[in-house]
Parts: sequence; C-alpha cells; structure tokens
Amino acid sequence: MVAIQVRHVPDDVRGELIEAARREGVSLQHYLLDVLDREARQARRRRWLDGVRPATAGEGAGATATELIRRDRDSAA
Repeated sequence: MVAIQVRHVPDDVRGELIEAARREGVSLQHYLLDVLDREARQARRRRWLDGVRPATAGEGAGATATELIRRDRDSAA
C-alpha cells in the first residue's frame, strides 16, 4: 500500500471528518480509507457506465422500464 498525505485541510473540515469517524466508531485513518475506497469504486462504476451507455444508446434510449417491458411483450406475441 502507499501513503497519501493531504495538506492544508481547513480546521472545520478536519473537525467534521473527526466527528464522522467518531459516529462510525472508527479512527480517522480508517474512516478516510473507507471514503477513498468508496470513491474509487464509484469512479470505476462511472467509467463502466460511460462505456455501456454508447453501446445501448439505440435500444430504447429514454424509455421507461414499463415501456421497455411492454415493447418486449408485444414483440413476443
């Protein structure tokens, strides 16, 4: 693992993070690692979605789930 250092964190931001960690019952280190992990997973999902959207753009783009189900049922009949 690598170490990440963040400089010039405003006191109020640090205080909020410490309070959030306290509410979770974990250390600030553990809390921040969870935040970074969550952000990294969300970034991976966004990249994946960005790749999927162009591939499915013509397949009912803008349609609701109900409309898509009806279309599928109608095409099977």
